[in-house]
Amino acid sequence: MWKLRALKKFPFGGLYKNKEETKISLIGAPLDLTNSHAPGTYLAPEAIRRIAESLEWYSLLYEGDFSENGIYDEGDLVLFPGKVRENIDLISESLLDIKEEKRIPFMLGGEHTVTLASSKLLDEDTLLVVFDAHFDLRDEYLNSNITHATVMRRIVDNFEPKNLLFIGTRAVSQEELDFVKKNQIEYITSRRIWLYGISEFARNIERKLEKFGKIYVSIDIDAVDPGYAPGVSTPEPLGIDPHMFFGLLDPLVNEKLIGLDIVEVNPIRDAGEATSALAAKIVIESAIKLNKIYNKR
Repeated sequence: MWKLRALKKFPFGGLYKNKEETKISLIGAPLDLTNSHAPGTYLAPEAIRRIAESLEWYSLLYEGDFSENGIYDEGDLVLFPGKVRENIDLISESLLDIKEEKRIPFMLGGEHTVTLASSKLLDEDTLLVVFDAHFDLRDEYLNSNITHATVMRRIVDNFEPKNLLFIGTRAVSQEELDFVKKNQIEYITSRRIWLYGISEFARNIERKLEKFGKIYVSIDIDAVDPGYAPGVSTPEPLGIDPHMFFGLLDPLVNEKLIGLDIVEVNPIRDAGEATSALAAKIVIESAIKLNKIYNKR
């Protein structure tokens, strides 16, 4: 059903690939219904796809060329106007179908609420790693319990909180902090990363990964400081820089990865397409590393 509602306009970077060439499927989920400050994330999937065409595709990090295997672009889901729950169900259906095909979904939001659709991919053997300035663990926000500010709370309604790891956190409410402490949820603040460097935390992440057979990564681009990623709906100063980000993402992109999403890019508020370019770079570098891993098998 969802495939009838997926619209293909312009593939990522203008690169047309067949499914057989890569295990990665890119899908756009332009949900933008609950943003409380600055709407505009519905424009992100197309903006990220288009700016990717102007980026160089060879990775010095992983010594590979994105054009060799790339990704298969499923297109953007055509969402139901004004219906959050129905759209989450539609997005979830698409992700489950991609999983059934033994493929790895890369999802482009949209607001962070789309990650709730990924909860169907998670089980007790999955580590959910969330790059985010915020916890998004409020039980309710603006009289609604399904928003971009409550998405992680709704996920842990049916998921073990101790299987969560937040990275880049710096903007929290007392309610969320109390919930985190009560449920022993681990988080790494941007301040600690800045003070102690990425090496220590990258090693900590690698040790934590040993306890899990699967990884899902959710990237709210506002984890990165707005000086580097200004195009977000809720900017929060004192974030991590792109070099820190990629250093911490690196140990997470391996054969255990079952899915990844990039959310909260807001092209309306962007400066010089810097945020869209960063999101596109995340897709390119992650895809190159994953394709190299699977090509060796």
